[in-house]
Amino acid sequence: MDTTTLFRLDGRVALITGGSRGIGKMIAAGFIAQGAKVYISSRKAAACEETAAEPRAELHRAAAGRVDGGGVQGTGRAVRRA
Repeated sequence: MDTTTLFRLDGRVALITGGSRGIGKMIAAGFIAQGAKVYISSRKAAACEETAAEPRAELHRAAAGRVDGGGVQGTGRAVRRA
């Protein structure tokens, strides 16, 4: 399915929590494919860095970092960094 005709996210920024694996990783790849700048976050920085370094072209364009998104302050810090 060619999703590029459904919607575009050019010029948008997305912070994907849990983006280092599973559904979050697939969402990150989809957002990048639609033109968004994506920041992958999770509780484990190493997992984020590994995901962002994968040879898949869309994930290679993602920035990565550890985020404690369990509270408003942690999420706020992540948004400011992005």
